[in-house]
Amino acid sequence: MRPGALHVRLTVLLAVILVPAGAIWIGASLRGARAYHQEITQRTDAGLARNLIAELRADAEPAPLASEAAMDDLVKMLAMAHPGVEIYLLGPDGGVLHAPPEVTLARTAVDLAPVRAFVRATEEGGDAFPLLGTDPRRGGTTVFSAASLPEGGWMYVVLTDETRASLARSVRTSTSLALVSWAGGLGLVTLLGIAAVAFSLLTRRLRALSREVRAFAASDTASGVAPSGVAPSSVAASTGSAGSGPGGARRPRQGRARRGGQPQRAGHARRGDEIEELSRAFRDLAARVRAQVEELERADAVRRELVVNVSHDLRTPLTALQGALEASADAARAGRTEDADRLLQTARRNADRLERLTESLFDLARIDGSAPALRTEPFAVAELVHDVVAKFADRAQGRGVSLHVAPPGQLPLLSADVGQVERALSNLLDNAIRHTPRGGRVDVRIDATRERLRIAVEDTGEGIPDAHVARVFDRFHQVAPERGGHGAGLGLAIARRIVELHGGEIHLRSELGRGTHVRIELPLAGPEGPETPLA
Repeated sequence: MRPGALHVRLTVLLAVILVPAGAIWIGASLRGARAYHQEITQRTDAGLARNLIAELRADAEPAPLASEAAMDDLVKMLAMAHPGVEIYLLGPDGGVLHAPPEVTLARTAVDLAPVRAFVRATEEGGDAFPLLGTDPRRGGTTVFSAASLPEGGWMYVVLTDETRASLARSVRTSTSLALVSWAGGLGLVTLLGIAAVAFSLLTRRLRALSREVRAFAASDTASGVAPSGVAPSSVAASTGSAGSGPGGARRPRQGRARRGGQPQRAGHARRGDEIEELSRAFRDLAARVRAQVEELERADAVRRELVVNVSHDLRTPLTALQGALEASADAARAGRTEDADRLLQTARRNADRLERLTESLFDLARIDGSAPALRTEPFAVAELVHDVVAKFADRAQGRGVSLHVAPPGQLPLLSADVGQVERALSNLLDNAIRHTPRGGRVDVRIDATRERLRIAVEDTGEGIPDAHVARVFDRFHQVAPERGGHGAGLGLAIARRIVELHGGEIHLRSELGRGTHVRIELPLAGPEGPETPLA
């Protein structure tokens, strides 16, 4: 049972209400009973002082009305009828003139305001009882009876019943009262226990609902998994904030690929009662639903842009291919053999461009699935780089570009998908050679740290304008107007996706007129022994 559970809080609240309420009720009952007893006592003996004065008058001759002997006789007589009743004679100013023998006074004067009010109430038949006056012996207040003396002053009778007070004290210390008190406490504890069980049963369904909502919030269903038919990278690319480009594609910060991360689970938050947890989980789910709706909208915008870009990139070489073939046929019929050959070469270039574009689209679709399979195996990166560089050597030489590989030294083996890494490196080299002018240089460097292996491709081309640096990894983004390129804008996007699938990172920096540096970092599988350095 958690201290913050709703049924526990309800039980504590019930205890907080019942205990003070019971104490207040008991105190009010005792106070009411005391007031009732005082009222009955005062009403019963309201005329006692007046009767005592009449008794003194009858026995006063020839002695004075309030002589010491008469007062002593009166006290003795009254003690037999009313044990504990105390008789005082007060002066006109309320000072005590005569008190019972062997009584030590705590107050030598009596407040006359209650005395006068009592006399008026008895004479006029008022209903102001109980009236409390000064208790000269004890210093507090008590019920009394009073009447004015003919000689001036007051007869003041304190209606204190010592027998009843002793009885009350004995009741407070009796075993019966202790048993009643224990029974009351046990009853309160039993009531709180029953209430706790009842509250627990009443909130059981609420707790079950709260657990279901928390479980759903912590599951992959509500944790940002891409909806069916939407590639994770498309959704991830569409969730960029300040770095989002047109169509919702995410812009990498300084060319660095976003690393995967898990959202904070609802169960990690501070726990309260069931209603608070349910409210917090509902707010979290609502926020996630809104975020996923926005992701779907951005992904839909990306798909629309993808269709437009693919249509454009396919239509351009198809149109050129169709025109070159038609013109070649016309030239062949007219006997212009040289023109026909030139047009056929143009058609072949456009056919190659179509082949590269469709191959890139196929690769992008294959590696952009929800769970693309990677065939990882340990291999020597230097040998792979040597093969890829050898593949591009003739092309670089034909464009007048110098292609070099820096000796890497001793490197550990890399556990990855050889074909995918080869494709990523090929895209980087193709992009570098294509955008490096004649007489330029492309360098490939390989090194490693304790945890990562790094492959860098650096060219001395025109570089990338600052306005495009943040978007070079977006699909179909081209810098053709500034660089004279004719690519489809998929090479760097495919390279980044391949690196992300291997848990790596990709970085790019470029300076206009100085060249571009692209570096990919892949995690090492562990020390597998040194590989042979590149010859």
